[in-house]
Amino acid sequence: MLGNRQRFHLFLVAFAILGALGGLVWAASKAVDLDANGTTESTCALNILSTFPAKVENVVTNKAVGDAFTFNWFSAGPGGFKGSVGTGTSTGVGSKWTWQTSQAIYSFTGNSCTNDICFTATAGLPVGTSRGPFSVPGRSLTTSGVTLSNTSLTSSLISFFSPPKVLFSATSSVGQPGSDQVSYTTTLYNTSLNDLTVHLDAGPPGCCPHENQLNCSGTCVDYLTDENNCGGCGIQCDTLHGQFCSEGTCLSVCPLGQTLCQGECVDTTVDPLNCGGCGHACGTNQICTNSTCITCTSPLQTACSNKCVNLHTDPLNCGACGVNCNNLCPSTGQGACSQGNSCFCVTRNSSAASFTAPTLTSLPPPAPVCETQALTQTIPAGTSQTLPCNAATFLAKEVLSIVRVCDGSGSPDANGICPNGLPASEGPFIQLVPDGNHPVSGVAVSLSPTGVSLKEPSGNGLWEPGETAQINVFVGNAGFATIVGGCATLSSPPQDITPEDSISNPTSVNITTATACYPDIPGTPTTSTGCTTTPAVSPVGALTPFVVSVPSGYLGDTSRLFVLHFTGTANGTPISEDVPLTLGIAGSCVAALIPDDDPRPLPFPPKPFALGKTRPMKLSMSCGGLNLDASLALPPQIVALFNLTTNQSVDITKVNLNDSANPFDPFFRFNSGWIYNTRTKDLTRGKYKITLQIAGKKKYVGGFELN
Repeated sequence: MLGNRQRFHLFLVAFAILGALGGLVWAASKAVDLDANGTTESTCALNILSTFPAKVENVVTNKAVGDAFTFNWFSAGPGGFKGSVGTGTSTGVGSKWTWQTSQAIYSFTGNSCTNDICFTATAGLPVGTSRGPFSVPGRSLTTSGVTLSNTSLTSSLISFFSPPKVLFSATSSVGQPGSDQVSYTTTLYNTSLNDLTVHLDAGPPGCCPHENQLNCSGTCVDYLTDENNCGGCGIQCDTLHGQFCSEGTCLSVCPLGQTLCQGECVDTTVDPLNCGGCGHACGTNQICTNSTCITCTSPLQTACSNKCVNLHTDPLNCGACGVNCNNLCPSTGQGACSQGNSCFCVTRNSSAASFTAPTLTSLPPPAPVCETQALTQTIPAGTSQTLPCNAATFLAKEVLSIVRVCDGSGSPDANGICPNGLPASEGPFIQLVPDGNHPVSGVAVSLSPTGVSLKEPSGNGLWEPGETAQINVFVGNAGFATIVGGCATLSSPPQDITPEDSISNPTSVNITTATACYPDIPGTPTTSTGCTTTPAVSPVGALTPFVVSVPSGYLGDTSRLFVLHFTGTANGTPISEDVPLTLGIAGSCVAALIPDDDPRPLPFPPKPFALGKTRPMKLSMSCGGLNLDASLALPPQIVALFNLTTNQSVDITKVNLNDSANPFDPFFRFNSGWIYNTRTKDLTRGKYKITLQIAGKKKYVGGFELN
């Protein structure tokens, strides 16, 4: 509790941090011993900060006084988090990476430097000294099938000394300006005082630009034909004795019925690139049959995989070559094509014979095909750069990229070292790209989640274990038709949120109000505008909320897959569609105070304080009955001060003191309790609003008056 006489009163409602889960304290944080003195002075923390899309922060705080480190936190998220922390102080210096995703986030804990966090000393301790692993809680992703039409995902690098500052952020945005177009943009922001060089890897990690390639130590090769990597990286064919590579196997001669063309064995009777002989390629919309190029008859026939097919009816090539309707159906269903515009499922004939293609178990799986391109860009201090807009006719899916940031000009080398000799800061950036399985052009109904409104009992805006929340899911229709009489049923099947522990442990949530109806959901009108992410329609929320409870023992700082089953009518035709979405669930010990956006009146102490005095602010934080000291919680921090009398912001350095070597340090210190000695001599008479950030998460406010 805050002190009384001679103490600086900040009447924040319920200022003690009350946990909803006894026995678990900051489940996604870990105190670590970096200076090797036997005490855990520093912290690694992982927190969920929003519900949809889920926002995750990874925080490394160095309080090893006089010691500096580089770190590699493999389990921080997809792709990990790498960087450096400067010379430690008693109040802490460090680095933070935040990232957003609509995929399902699950938990795992590593136990080695290849799947946990490890530090390497660069100053103080002998250079090169390794600290770790520490079994810090980690997170990874599973594909959720969520598609998006109007949203943004942002990743940010934040360095905190005194005070914290966002150095760099990247935002990937998708918007639908019309029913036949979805637009994609990426913007890079440099909010630091120095030029930054940013390198984005092609995504997903380890990808190659073409099919049937392997990524061999950063070089992509065609493992089916490459004589130096035949069937796998480093497998060389004996070319001196006439061997060549065909279908990933070193051969001396071509099999019966095939011809050697440019180092590859092909069947010239059916190969459209070598039809009837090596180098004789068939033309546009032609196939090769019996060594002869045959033209497919337009408009009903199109050449796909050396077959003439009807894109309006072929379930394996619905609307475009390679769009396989069977991929959208369960094992008991069979795909069908509707006029080339959309796929639907029919019951599979149980008496029909099935055929399983043989699998070449000796060949490795190919690398994924790159869906984002590598980029290196130098961004001047205080500026931003937006990459060229990309227009497509498909809803968005997520693809992971790794972003590396160097302070100054020049990009990191192959070892991740910047030209200034320091390691690049590196973390996940999840980009939005077109999903070829979800076209929007000519489609009547294509629903996707656009946002979530959350009402939970603590009022802090975070859904936590032990809480029952009212949830309203906003949706948009990327198709052209208006949905009338739409209702949705919310479900969430049991899910194992710790799958990598090899123990089956499915968890559930309790959905007490599972059905909600919606007003008319308008379709997206056709547009002829240019490439823009400004949506053409506003999302629509349900008339009543869903009600969902999370058990008190639920592992927080994860996210969970839900499914909205929609029914209604569009253009007089009944519709039924499943809309997947994921919702982030925060950790259990989060402050239940007055948020900075709370509509209630700002609380003030009963009497003003004398101007010019130094007053101690004292806080007590507890979780499950256990007091949270400096080893269990991030220190509270003063982040803003506002003069209500003059209606102006005040530099927080005017109140900083805290009896430390750095009088402008905004963090509370722990001395048998959290305390901040606050000076008022540089302020003026009047009423003030002070904003504190608790546990590195939410901001909370209180008032005081000076006379």
